[in-house]
Amino acid sequence: MTTLIRSKTRVPAIADAVIERGRVVAALTAAAADRNILQVVASAGSGKTTAVVQYVASRPGPRAWLTLGEADGSPGRFVTYLAAAVGEIVPGAEARVRQLLAGGSAHADCAALLAEDLPAGATLVIDDVHLVEDRPPVLAVLRALLDAVAPDALVVLVSRRLVHLDLSRSVLVGRSGTVSGRDLAFTTEEAGELLAARGVPASAEDVVAASGGWAAGIVFDALRGARPAPGEPPPDDPFFAYLGAEVLDALPADLRRDVVRSALLHTVDPRGLEALLGVPSGEALLTALRRHHLPATLEPEGLRYHPRFREFLLSRLREDPDQLRMLLIRHARNLAGTGHLEEAADHFIAAGALAEAVDAVVGAATPVLLRGDWEKVLAWCADLGEDLLSSHPTLRGCELRALLAGRRNELPTFVDALRRSGEYDRLVAGDPDAATTAAFGLHLSMDWGDLLDLLPPDDASPGVRALRYVLEVGSGQDPPRPWHAREVRRLTPNVGLFQCGLYFQGRLDEVDHLASVTTGREIVGGADFELYRIAALRVRGLLGDARAAHTAALSQLSTFAFHDFWTHVDAELTFAEGDHERGLALVRQARLLARRGGHQPADQAIFAAAEGEMLVRMGRVDEAVDLLGATRAWCAERGLPCFGEWASTWLAAALLRRGDPPAAAVALLEDAIAGMVRAERILELPVAWVLLAEARWRLGDEAGHDAAADAAYAASQAMGGSGPLLTALEEAPDVLVRRIDAGGPEQAAWRALARAGGPAHGPSTLTGARIVVGTLGRARLEIDGREVDVSPPRAIDLAAAVARAGARGVSRASLVSALAAHSSDPANYLRQMIHRLRRLTPEGIALTSEDGMLRWSPPGAVLTEDQVLGALLARADRATGDARLEALGAALAMADRGTLAVAEETTAAVALRAALEASVAGARRDQAELLIEAGRAAEAVAVARAAVTADPYREDGWRLLMRAGAQDQGPSAAVPVYLECVRALAEVDLEPARETRVLMERLRDPGARVVTAGG
Repeated sequence: MTTLIRSKTRVPAIADAVIERGRVVAALTAAAADRNILQVVASAGSGKTTAVVQYVASRPGPRAWLTLGEADGSPGRFVTYLAAAVGEIVPGAEARVRQLLAGGSAHADCAALLAEDLPAGATLVIDDVHLVEDRPPVLAVLRALLDAVAPDALVVLVSRRLVHLDLSRSVLVGRSGTVSGRDLAFTTEEAGELLAARGVPASAEDVVAASGGWAAGIVFDALRGARPAPGEPPPDDPFFAYLGAEVLDALPADLRRDVVRSALLHTVDPRGLEALLGVPSGEALLTALRRHHLPATLEPEGLRYHPRFREFLLSRLREDPDQLRMLLIRHARNLAGTGHLEEAADHFIAAGALAEAVDAVVGAATPVLLRGDWEKVLAWCADLGEDLLSSHPTLRGCELRALLAGRRNELPTFVDALRRSGEYDRLVAGDPDAATTAAFGLHLSMDWGDLLDLLPPDDASPGVRALRYVLEVGSGQDPPRPWHAREVRRLTPNVGLFQCGLYFQGRLDEVDHLASVTTGREIVGGADFELYRIAALRVRGLLGDARAAHTAALSQLSTFAFHDFWTHVDAELTFAEGDHERGLALVRQARLLARRGGHQPADQAIFAAAEGEMLVRMGRVDEAVDLLGATRAWCAERGLPCFGEWASTWLAAALLRRGDPPAAAVALLEDAIAGMVRAERILELPVAWVLLAEARWRLGDEAGHDAAADAAYAASQAMGGSGPLLTALEEAPDVLVRRIDAGGPEQAAWRALARAGGPAHGPSTLTGARIVVGTLGRARLEIDGREVDVSPPRAIDLAAAVARAGARGVSRASLVSALAAHSSDPANYLRQMIHRLRRLTPEGIALTSEDGMLRWSPPGAVLTEDQVLGALLARADRATGDARLEALGAALAMADRGTLAVAEETTAAVALRAALEASVAGARRDQAELLIEAGRAAEAVAVARAAVTADPYREDGWRLLMRAGAQDQGPSAAVPVYLECVRALAEVDLEPARETRVLMERLRDPGARVVTAGG
């Protein structure tokens, strides 16, 4: 923590001769009773801060303090200082907020989190709130803080004026109390105590009559002897009425001059005095200042002038503009030298020393952007002017980054002007990163292929390499130059761009890898690196994991530069989850956002193709044909074959759905597939091949159908598993049936696809769930890791049913119907269970009832063990290689907790248990097969044994156990297993099938190859 921040977050010191004001403390206590917002509003010099310091000292519990200044008018700076203050009582708060801001979190969200983190009984004081009263963005952040304060914490706002924070509702519901200047005014008795403490022989009655009870008036009026006429109210600005003559002019001339000039310092300390005033000994000067008992308090960092006294001194300093400019420059140089670059930039610009401000602005821009204050960077650049911007590439780069962060729609026009002036070429040579940011602006509206020629060389900047990759994926006829693992560390903070290109290619595993290497690192927009990982999870059919990751990411992203792309990802995920109308509405919203932001490829190509796909899947074929035809044409005109291939694929799907002659669909698909294969763009390749199989079948080309189907399978495996193919087959399910009927070497793989379940709607981990419904082995309810008693026990089943329904919810009517067999009044029984669950539910989680539907909110906060088991099994169905083996292991570890447990048996529970048991048994057989193929025979024996124990009449399980035993112990080990199989089948009057007998003969032959993939 810097000295500046430390001085702002320390509870102010109180002067020695201060009296205890029990009456005022009692008034503050009464106003704060049973409330969590307290406003202390009174004029300057009324004793607000001193009274609040005494009040806070009287309150039990931890306390935090933030004193605002004139320079704290940007929301990022405000919330950063707020985090530093809260960090005094909440360890890690400052680092957490810094990381959230770097990840793109909204300032208001960070403030709300800080409010929620305040410990029970905590007091947070924010002093001098009036200094930000004309800064709406800061007030919005402050309002978010106040809205989120827990009932057992208190925020005290100290201000000269009532700031417009829209607290009327808080007042009405009793959350906010107020203390005014009338409450703070000194009584005659208090004035007498103060005068006695100051050693001033004056009449308390006269002083109160003259000052109106105004604290500063009492102190300074009494000390200096100057009073307004009796009965006159104090002037509007009492300090300025007499401070010059009665305080400042009483000082020796040299000291008076130094006092005025020292007002630039937030805290007057020896080093600052030496740097600002050029005096030989700052320590000696500080001692002299203290000796004269100025309106100031001594703190560990130095002397802090009373705010109104400092304002008065600054007003005097402004009377000599030349001296003020000289001092501002000196102070700015000192600030820069001590690492306070933001403050240095402010002072250089205020002094008009624009050339000297350049380095400070460049140095401060990154941390200021990290906290989201892009407007401040743009304001600096506007102050510096075009001459400096055009002659300093790094400075122009700061402006471009700020535009990208907050005014993306202005980038294309802005950068086009740079090109026309020739400055862009200078950026390429002088600051490749700035040129890359400029090029990013051009890619929003310019032909990507033409833009490639404008980029700096790849080795000039990681950003260039990342942007070139995306442009080549989108516009190229051939694959882009591949990237290598050694480039990963150089990529950040350009990982998001690379992920974009990799996702468009369908290289999903590499999207995941890039997301993992940035975890925990403080990077501008770091949370955006989750965007394409979430999209990749959706493509794989892991919808629950995708939704959990999306929810977690959005907790950090309320205002961010890529709102359109996040909305697009949410749209596709929502559609995949089954809410088609909302998914369509969201993708149209994403297009609108992209249009407003000037991102033409997103609006006209990427999101348009997604909208067209949704229309096809919803059966709105004519709309889809019109939209996708226009999208194809736009992509062809702009040289974007990648997205044109997507549009062609789904246009063909629309034509097939409409029953058009299949030749047109075949032509579209063969052309799109050729481009995808040539350029190694495989994201939409599985669905394109599946549709081509369907089209060829309609043309009577059975061999072409089977070849296309097998190509779809291969493309999906290249993407990491069967997930993309399973999704593609939803559009043409008959392709799966026909391909199984066709037989051949690939038939087993296609049969496995037929056994795979649907997409996983639940997450594959219990991590993040605050309520876990134990449904495996024993029915139970765990809240925040602790098992709780639930009565009636059937409420556990209700909690599980609602959790399984996810965001869609479960209808109350269906629940009442299910309870009819168990209760004479099922509706009332349901209400009782809902009431019991709500009483157990922790803060932040709700069991809501809306439109006849029960839901847990937020989604994913409540999970059942069987949900996670199902998601892990679905993950295994969709994975390949080591990832499949790992997923199977995790699923079976979860299954080992036991079979489905319920409080009360129902038909639905019996069916769910049977389905889970069948899936688990199949997973054990699959795991045994993979372990045999991997040469892990001993493990395969154990797994296969568990499989035959669970289902002794499945011969494929016995065959696996025979093969595993032969691989582990030799061929003879298969014989006793075979005999076990014979005995087990005899129990149900069956004999081993020919396939089992042939395997036994093969294993008996020592010369036979014991282990084969097909058994």
